[in-house]
Amino acid sequence: MTLSKICDDIDHTQHRIDFAEKQFLRKTEKIEEIKQKNAEVQTALESFIKEKNIDDDEKQKQFVENQFKIWELRKQISDTLLKVKSKNEENAYMTTEYQNAAKSIEDSNKEIKQTVDDIKDLKRKIETAFETNEDNKKFKKQRQNLLDNIELAKEKDDVLKKKLGK
Repeated sequence: MTLSKICDDIDHTQHRIDFAEKQFLRKTEKIEEIKQKNAEVQTALESFIKEKNIDDDEKQKQFVENQFKIWELRKQISDTLLKVKSKNEENAYMTTEYQNAAKSIEDSNKEIKQTVDDIKDLKRKIETAFETNEDNKKFKKQRQNLLDNIELAKEKDDVLKKKLGK
């Protein structure tokens, strides 16, 4: 029974791992799509800057550079938030798996204890059966001795009756 529960837990864990891997792949694909779009937007912005000769105007140039920095910082913040979220999900998953494993261990220990108790009980029953069997053998031997004594007494009685003439 313990082995089947452990196997069930392993199967359940494997399904959860497979599901998490699928989610990870989908999120990785989305991140790659977003990176591609960001690269396209940045290329379009750079060509816009060249077309409009923004490099000539210092304020506009500074504005565009600051905008690039803002976008880069937003990207870094977004990446960091995704990492934190991923770590939190991983921690939650590992906590759940730890709790499941701890429960399985606890259940296994209970079953082991129950099995040990059952074995002790069966040993006691076997000992009792052996004792009972030996008591039965002693009883049968005593009974046979008594029957033999009765038979001897009957034979003596018969001999005495013949001697007395009865």
